[in-house]
Order: sequence, then structure tokens, then C-alpha cells
Amino acid sequence: MSDFSRTPLFVPSTGTTSVTLTVSLSGATSVPVSVNYATADATATAGSDYVAAAGSLSFAPGETSHTIELTVNGDTAVEPDETFLVNLSNPVFATIADGQGVVTITHDDVVPPSEPQPVVWTELVGVSASGSSLTKTSVTGTNSGAVSIQQIPSGDGYVELTASETNTYRMFGFSNGNTDASYQDIDFGLDLAPGAIYVYEKGVNKGSFGNYATGDLLRVAVVGGLVQYSRNGTVFYISTQAPTYPLLVDTWLYYQGATLSNVVVASGP
Repeated sequence: MSDFSRTPLFVPSTGTTSVTLTVSLSGATSVPVSVNYATADATATAGSDYVAAAGSLSFAPGETSHTIELTVNGDTAVEPDETFLVNLSNPVFATIADGQGVVTITHDDVVPPSEPQPVVWTELVGVSASGSSLTKTSVTGTNSGAVSIQQIPSGDGYVELTASETNTYRMFGFSNGNTDASYQDIDFGLDLAPGAIYVYEKGVNKGSFGNYATGDLLRVAVVGGLVQYSRNGTVFYISTQAPTYPLLVDTWLYYQGATLSNVVVASGP
């Protein structure tokens, strides 16, 4: 008795999907042949991911193949690809060359975007936090800021805030880790300066991109592997550098009294 056919199975989020496994003899026989089969969990679970099945196959003289029909359940849970097994046992007038078939369930699940969450700050240096807002408390100078507890582990996401004052220097964006509280430590930063917006990446000035007003929504986002900077929904610069995950919200504030207000973070498309 030769091996199973093995075919990855793409499963949509709803309904059920049938999968067919073929069990073959290595050659025709002159006597009836039979074998039992039964499903077994691997990383997939019977009842939720697939319908458990067991039975027997009978080969008449001259027959060389039979099929096993199985049912896989769709679901909307976000999970990795999974597998379950079909095991052969108790052959009659045959020996089993390969007694295990593997079904791989390839999900089409899409990670849903998370709702924007107020940033929870940690590693505060020279600043105070009130909810998701920061205020610089130390004297004017460099090396003041904080980072988020939340992380974007992979894929898309963004950090966004509402512009407050327009006459101080401060920066926010994303970093892979937190070495210090300087602006050079921010991998992808949007610098709010008196009268202008700048983009800084690891301390390098990428240019000035117009003005901003109190109440403007300013965002640094990762979309499809590209870091984008936007004001009120309009993208004005796309980075040429790829992000390294995980990403933390990172900040820097220069003037005493400078604020970053209502900072939120979200992950997903």
C-alpha cells in the first residue's frame, strides 16, 4: 500500500470546505484488500477546525486507489496555518508503506486593524505624563522624552497626535528600542518646530514640509512596509528606509513646557 496524496488546503473564513485524500495500492491484487483510517489532531483541532472522521477502505481485486472525503470548517479567528493527520491501520492482505496523511489548512485570515489606543508612557526623562499626553518639565535642552509601553510587533500601524502649541520644538515617531532620550534615537520622527514641520530619521534631517496649526492631526505610519508621514490625512513624505520591528512610539521634547497631546497608537492595516 503506497503513500497518501498530500495537498495544502486553502480555507475561507465562512462555511465548510471539502478535502480529498487518495490512498493507493502499489499495484493491483487478485484478492480484496482493506485498511482502516482515522483522523487525528496535529496543530488543528477536531470539532473546531475540521470534522473528525474514521472508517475503512475496501479495494476489490484490480482496484488500486480509493479516496477519503473530509470536511474542514471555516472560521474568522486570526491564526497561523494548521495541520491535522489521517492515519491508516489494520491492513488486510497488504502492508502499509506510509501510514499517515497530512492536511495543511491555509487560512485567509487578515489581522484586523486595532482601534487606536492612548499611548501609555514609560521611561520618562525630564517629562511628565497626563494620560497619553507629555509635557516637558526639565529646563530647555536635549535628552528629554518617553517611549510607549505598546509595541507594533510587525506589519502596519501608526502613531498620531493632535498638534497643540506651534512655538516649541518636539518630535514623535517610531523607534526599534530605546537607547536614550535624544532626537537622534528616533528612527522615524516628525519634528514640530516653530513655523514648520521637519522629518528626522536617526538624527538626519530629511527636509521641511510646510507649516501646521493647532488642532492638526499629524501621523507617522507604516503602510505596506513603507513609513509615511501625513498631516490631516495627506501624506507629504515617504521614507526610503525600511522599519525594523518591533516598533515603539518614541518622543523628544526640547523647550520647557513643550507638549505632545493626545498621542494614540494602532496596529494592523
